[in-house]
Amino acid sequence: MPEDHDGNLLSFAREAAQKVLPYSIDSAVLDYEPMDTRAGAPREIIWVSTMAEQIEWLREAVTLAGKTPLIVDVEACALVNAFVHSAEPQPDQISLLVHIGARGLNICLLRGRALLGSYQETITLNRLSGTLESLPDRVASALVGCWAVLKKTAEPHEIGQIHLSGGGAREQAIGEYLTQRFGLPVQELDPFRTVSYSPSSDEGQLIQEHAPALTVAVGLALRSFEDL
Repeated sequence: MPEDHDGNLLSFAREAAQKVLPYSIDSAVLDYEPMDTRAGAPREIIWVSTMAEQIEWLREAVTLAGKTPLIVDVEACALVNAFVHSAEPQPDQISLLVHIGARGLNICLLRGRALLGSYQETITLNRLSGTLESLPDRVASALVGCWAVLKKTAEPHEIGQIHLSGGGAREQAIGEYLTQRFGLPVQELDPFRTVSYSPSSDEGQLIQEHAPALTVAVGLALRSFEDL
């Protein structure tokens, strides 16, 4: 937030959102939260937005299931919860979390425990020279598309490591390809690393087989509902 801003968090969030949203702010659901700011640094907030119809669709789905929705969370925030709990990053450590889901990528850039930005990319099957582009190529292409923004957002620090989560994280070729392409270490995120469970139980075996794919679920389970 610029020093000369009037300090109204809602107006600042609306101004920031309107500059980048592909839809009108008047048709959006917008939420924001002030961040813990380091001494001497500009005041920061985190804001999230989606089209109102997306929220209504979720509310209707939950209602049809016989439940009452109290809160709609953001996938990026759930991912950050799981990452922070599992990886325990250092305060100035810059990390890139790439969640490879069924519908695309959610790319989260973090400084320590704080989310600096989240970028969603849809992965489509592109034909190159008559053949289907591989999943590692498509993930790398999506990262290349927003790499300049990621590096600028991380300044004055450098991105130190890429963490993979989601169902595609177990594709070994993706980690190897990203290491070669970006020159950074790539590590599969285990959201259960600091969670106690019995490896020999049915649940434990399921966790060991599908841990990266359960990252969002773990992040949602770690959310605090004390304010509700």
